[in-house]
Amino acid sequence: MSQEKSPKQALQAFYDAETEYMQAEGLASFDQIAASLDPAVVLHQSPDLPFGGEYVGHKQYEQWAIAMKTLFDRLEVAEQEWFESGDKVIVVCRFKTRSRTNGSSQDLPMVQVVTVRQGLITDFRPFYWNVPSYVSAAKPDDAR
Repeated sequence: MSQEKSPKQALQAFYDAETEYMQAEGLASFDQIAASLDPAVVLHQSPDLPFGGEYVGHKQYEQWAIAMKTLFDRLEVAEQEWFESGDKVIVVCRFKTRSRTNGSSQDLPMVQVVTVRQGLITDFRPFYWNVPSYVSAAKPDDAR
């Protein structure tokens, strides 16, 4: 009988799978990421972002991941500081990206609030420090 993952362990498994997915060339398998997500997971992204909106379930979450991988050739959640309380994990970190569209780099603070139930992520809420920087990253050089 396997023991259920703690919220922190579940989030770390997600980060590991996400890193592998984002670093893979071409369209990678989403299966490892999906294994860390509840089937009804909800990802809440600021509507002001080029990848904004709410993504519900594995299929929509995968659509978001493909959009991110298309937009950025570098995605890194760095300098993580973790706070765990009940079924929530709060991660204070730096989000490092590089735009495929115009080559711009972002290295900005971010906070993520993640809810984990029964070892699976059910709710994901990232809060970005400088939303206009990510909007600019989605634009070609001549449109910035």
